[in-house]
Amino acid sequence: MKLLIFFTESDGLLYNELNNGSFHKGKSGRLYFGGSKGVNSFLPNEIRQNTIPPKIVLDEIDFLNNNSKELIPKYSNALLVDTLILNYNQNSIVFHFVGLHYTFSKGNKYKIHLEGLYDEPREVGELTQQSYSNIPTGDYTFKVWAANSDGIWSKPKSIHIKINSPFWKRWRFIAIVVAASILIFWGIYFLRLRAIKRQKRRLAFLVERRTKTVTKQKEQIEKQNKKIELERQKAEELLLNILPAETAEELKNKGKARTRQYRMVTVMFTDIKDFTKVSETMKPVDLVKSLDTLFIKFDKIIEKHQIEKIKTMGDAYMAAGGVPLRDKENPINCVLAALEIQQYMNRLKEEALIKGETFWELRIGIHTGDVIAGVIGSKRIAYDIWGNTVNIAQRMETSGEVGRVNVSEITYEYISPFFECSSRGKIPTKNTGEISMFYVDRIKKHLSSDDNGFVPNKKFNEYVNLHIYSSINYKKAERHIMRILRDKLPPNLHYHGIHHTLDVVDAIERIAIMEGVLDEDIFVLKSAATYHDAGFVEKYDENEVVGASMAAEILPKYGYTDEQIKQVWALIYATIIPHKPNNHLEEIICDADLDYLGRDDFHAISDTLRRELRDHGKIKSDRLWDEIQVKFLTQHNYFTKSAKKLRGAKKKKHLEQIKQRLKADKYKD
Repeated sequence: MKLLIFFTESDGLLYNELNNGSFHKGKSGRLYFGGSKGVNSFLPNEIRQNTIPPKIVLDEIDFLNNNSKELIPKYSNALLVDTLILNYNQNSIVFHFVGLHYTFSKGNKYKIHLEGLYDEPREVGELTQQSYSNIPTGDYTFKVWAANSDGIWSKPKSIHIKINSPFWKRWRFIAIVVAASILIFWGIYFLRLRAIKRQKRRLAFLVERRTKTVTKQKEQIEKQNKKIELERQKAEELLLNILPAETAEELKNKGKARTRQYRMVTVMFTDIKDFTKVSETMKPVDLVKSLDTLFIKFDKIIEKHQIEKIKTMGDAYMAAGGVPLRDKENPINCVLAALEIQQYMNRLKEEALIKGETFWELRIGIHTGDVIAGVIGSKRIAYDIWGNTVNIAQRMETSGEVGRVNVSEITYEYISPFFECSSRGKIPTKNTGEISMFYVDRIKKHLSSDDNGFVPNKKFNEYVNLHIYSSINYKKAERHIMRILRDKLPPNLHYHGIHHTLDVVDAIERIAIMEGVLDEDIFVLKSAATYHDAGFVEKYDENEVVGASMAAEILPKYGYTDEQIKQVWALIYATIIPHKPNNHLEEIICDADLDYLGRDDFHAISDTLRRELRDHGKIKSDRLWDEIQVKFLTQHNYFTKSAKKLRGAKKKKHLEQIKQRLKADKYKD
């Protein structure tokens, strides 16, 4: 890029205008230019750029009067000034500056900047003064630069400017004003306080005299109110003892309580065996006292389990869960209360036997169904429930045994995931035909915190909540496939029958809970167990694909997601022998599938598999079967810590027993 340099009369030309075409370059390189006043000539090599910048001089500083805008000269000897300390009203300033240079000083240019007010410097050309109006209070630095005619800039000339705040914005003045305000306020407050005290003293006498009269009247009224309140509390307590809180409140507010229908209520009946015979040996006072003590304990137990006492009829005690407040866990709560009552009765029996005294034994019956509940009549009112559910619950009690809790099949369906129960067969009822009965033996071991199985642990409550609040309806899904298995499984499945499916489901539940699986994965596991042998309805070998397809078709109807159904598929295929699980859930179902290997019923279950394999032509002799068992048990390992702990030792014992049987060689075929 070529640099163009312009020259004028100020640089030595005879005249600023030259004749067109009047130029010549000599042999020495000298250039000649003709004009109206003569010829200009020069050697280009002899032209030098002026590298010396002008010297900046701040020769005068003026201030503008903010009212009249006239100049007030100050600091006229500005050459000696490097700092300006100004009052708040000296904030309009005019700076006069000049760049001293002895080579064409008229060509000088200037650049200015007021740091603290503007962000960047700006060029002002040949202007040699700059004014600033109404500069805010604060610290600033005014800078000015000068450039010679060749554009060489000087270093800046700087002057520091400090504009002080007005006195009323300074902290000392503010502090004085605040302090003065506080003193004035305090003085006013003090004078007002003195006036109030004088007024209070004037009124004190009148108030004291009047107060004595009012106090006497108030004491009389309070005594009367206390009597009324005491009677009201007694009435409310009596009403709450007779009626549920919700019904009592409705009766107080409206004067009557309407009857309501409840779809799911669990009714519990208790009755003392041979009460009449035992009562004949006791004094009436002692009999009533003992019965009262017993029922007070029952009241505390059912209240603990959110159950409502309905009534007592002689030695019979009736309670119900799910009224008047509806809940889904009332069958479970009623059974827990019943077990605790029986435990209490057992403890009384043991104490009586030690003392050589008579004791009472109790039957308990429970049934779940719909009832109508409410208050009838206007005198001697009582909360009661009606319906066939009440009759069946009483039938469960009369058909039970002392020391046991007898439940109907419907109640059993609700509680079976949480309690160990024993089937008792069926009994006829008046309106509903035959009903299956079950004894509740205990809370399942893995859900109980005591050896007797009467006290639930933390996992129990978590498992109950999962069943109640999960979007998966596992029980309906289970009943669906069980109907298919009962109808379509071949009769010669001595091992792979529905009993094996139920056994694996129970084992899965036990192992999963012991392994800490307490979310919807446990339903996925149990569903996989119900379908893992469902394929036997169509074929004996390679039946897993049939069971998996049935699961994919049925389970979406009961709230299972696509991802959960994929898990069921994988779990079903994981049960193919030999087991090769890929994750924790697959380890659980594999261990549950062969849970019997380490149980007391191993030999009985093993024999059903032997019979089944012989019927299907898979083995030809009992000795061959034992040889297969030895090989299988030797190679088999449980995967989960829970299964190893529960079944590992006994499985080894069974292996040794089979080896001894092979050694004895007493086979018939």
